[in-house]
Amino acid sequence: MYYVYFLKSVKHAFFYIGQTKDLKKRLNEHNLGMSQSTKHYAPFKLISYIAVNTRKQAEDLEKYLNSTSKCN
Repeated sequence: MYYVYFLKSVKHAFFYIGQTKDLKKRLNEHNLGMSQSTKHYAPFKLISYIAVNTRKQAEDLEKYLNSTSKCN
């Protein structure tokens, strides 16, 4: 199972959409500043996620959401 997830910064007006196989681990990495693209906006809260069967589905969905999103 893979997840496409939606994060919101607790302190800033910043949203992030990503994908992972381990949602808890990835959220922890974002909150510890281990992600280059989000480290300046931590901490985060998980807004929502979508579970899909394959990595390809997760990558395609993330790409689509990021291309149409006004969040980034």
